[in-house]
Amino acid sequence: MFSRLTVLMITFLMFSIFFYSNSLAGDQPDKWQKASQNMVYALKHGPDGLKQSVLQNIIRYSDQLQVDEAVFEVMSIYRSHPDERVRQLALVALYKMNNSWALSFLERAIKFERSPKLRKSICAILYQCNRPVYMEGTLLASTEK
Repeated sequence: MFSRLTVLMITFLMFSIFFYSNSLAGDQPDKWQKASQNMVYALKHGPDGLKQSVLQNIIRYSDQLQVDEAVFEVMSIYRSHPDERVRQLALVALYKMNNSWALSFLERAIKFERSPKLRKSICAILYQCNRPVYMEGTLLASTEK
């Protein structure tokens, strides 16, 4: 019914899929280190779309990645990108990076943030990191006085 060649090819495909899935299933630390290096490089030298993708991956895999080297690039995206949605993405990535320098910067930068949406996000991030900010016009400021 099936030729030998067909059976051999099907067997080869099954073994290759099995070994490929096993190689992806392992949680090798070397894999995360290389991914971190590639993400830092992409944030420094990549186009805008790639940077946005890297920010999404930092948010998703922050517990496995070591991307502290890129904190200045992420902060630069937050401060100077013309699209507020990308600035929001960078803000959440800074939160997920859990970098003390970035959090200190956000404590000072909140006073100068023009976007109410981003200002509220910064307040929420600082509150989550046990660094609450008391600003006029926020619920937190009115309850603490």
